[in-house]
Amino acid sequence: MDDDKFNVAYFANHLFLLPKLPQKNDTEPELQAALVRFVLKCAEDFAKNAKNTEADEAWRKTVAMLKHMCETRVHSGLYEEKLAQTMTNIGNGGMYMFMAVDQLLIGGNLAFLDVVALHIVKQNAGIIFRGRKDCIHFEYFQASPSPATVVQTTGKLIIQFPARPRQSFP
Repeated sequence: MDDDKFNVAYFANHLFLLPKLPQKNDTEPELQAALVRFVLKCAEDFAKNAKNTEADEAWRKTVAMLKHMCETRVHSGLYEEKLAQTMTNIGNGGMYMFMAVDQLLIGGNLAFLDVVALHIVKQNAGIIFRGRKDCIHFEYFQASPSPATVVQTTGKLIIQFPARPRQSFP
């Protein structure tokens, strides 16, 4: 099977919950990174269409969050230096140079970095940090259900993301 066909199959299995689940673990860091880049590209396209609408800010934040997700990922997990830089810039007046959809805006065009999403693969966890003026909220959740939960469920498997209430720390 050539790479493009495998990518399409991988994306379909992970973007749409098909009736026939993969019969083995198909997780590969390169494919996960490609999936995040694909979702980022789609978000950028939506953001272009949302300019000058009430959805504009939400899409800009979504694009920024996905860019950070791409920037902090490496083959073995998370890129520590970039993650430390990102977390230093979140909330509490921290500033981040905002990447526009089509170009890098330099000098004076800064926006608060207020959402950072991380996928901690080895712990099967997701964490969302939201920077606020005086604190940082974080939400954590199981990234995907356990195989036992999937197999034992009759009918629909309902999962809410994030599954935990928000926690905050100053």
